[in-house]
Amino acid sequence: MKKLFILLTLGCAAAFSSCLKNDRYESDQNAPGYDMYVVVMRQNIVALDPFNAAFRLNMLIAEGGGDYKAAPSEIMNTLFSAGTRIEYDDPTGVYTIEYNGSPTTKDNVRNGKIRIRTNGYATLDEVQARWTIDLAQTDSYSIFDPEEIKISADSYTIENMGTNKWQAVMKSFRAKFAAAENGSDWTAVYDIEQKEGGRLYKEVIKSNFLIGTTANKSTTMDAPTESNRLYASTPDIPFMFNPSCSRRLPVAQGEMNIYLAADTELESFTTAQIVPNDPSVCYPVTRITYQGYTKEYEIK
Repeated sequence: MKKLFILLTLGCAAAFSSCLKNDRYESDQNAPGYDMYVVVMRQNIVALDPFNAAFRLNMLIAEGGGDYKAAPSEIMNTLFSAGTRIEYDDPTGVYTIEYNGSPTTKDNVRNGKIRIRTNGYATLDEVQARWTIDLAQTDSYSIFDPEEIKISADSYTIENMGTNKWQAVMKSFRAKFAAAENGSDWTAVYDIEQKEGGRLYKEVIKSNFLIGTTANKSTTMDAPTESNRLYASTPDIPFMFNPSCSRRLPVAQGEMNIYLAADTELESFTTAQIVPNDPSVCYPVTRITYQGYTKEYEIK
C-alpha cells in the first residue's frame, strides 16, 4: 500500500461527516460545532494540497541525489500519478508539474498544472529556502473529492523554518466546486514539522507530522458567504498525523478553536480536541465542545 503523509487525500466524500460513527448526531446539541470543525478540516486538506505537491517534488529531488530525473521510477510513480510530467527550466528556476487526472492508489486525482518557483534554492531543506507556488491562473489546477474542486490563490509560499520545519503562507486561497459560482477566500498560515527522518520516501512514511493552523476571517468552500467568515487556529497543540494510520485524519493530539468572525458574543465558539495522546491509536476520539456541550465522536 502506498503511504504518503499528513493531509494528502480528501478521504470521505463529505469531509469526514459521512464517516461519523454516532447515530444521535442529528439531535446532538453540539452538532453545529461539529459541522464547523468539518468544514474547516476539509478546507485545510484542500489548502495544503499545493504544499503537498511541493513536498513530494522535494522528496523526488532527494531520492535522485539532487536531480529529480535520477530518482527511481517506482518512487516517481508512488509520489506522482502515472503520466504526470515534471519539467525544470534552469534559467528561471521554475518547476512545472502537469497532472493528467489519473488516480493512484489511495491518492487524490489531480488535473492541470502547478508551477513552483524555487527562488535560487535547490531544495526546501536549505536554510531559509523559500519556494513560491504560482496559483494565480484560475481553472489551471484541480483536485477531485469526488467532484472537481478548482484551486487558485493570490499568493502561496513555502519557507524553511529550521530542520524538518516549514511554513506555508497563503493569501486569498480560492477553492470551489467546478459547478459553483463562489468558493473559499482562505488566508492562512500553516506550520508543518516532520518529527524525525529525512526526505527519502522510506523515512517520510515512518515519521509523524505536526500541523499548526491559523486562518483569519476567512470563508470555506462549503460556506462561502460574508456572514460565515471565521477564525480557526491551533494555538497551543498542533494536530499530529501518522502516515501509517491515515493521510487525512489527525491522531494522538491536537486542539483547534473555531468561531465566526461576526459572532461578537462568541456563541459559535467551538473547540475540537483529539484524544487520547497516543500516536499508535489510528482512529482516536474527536471531542467537540460547543456552547457548553461536549460530545465525543469516532471518525473513520
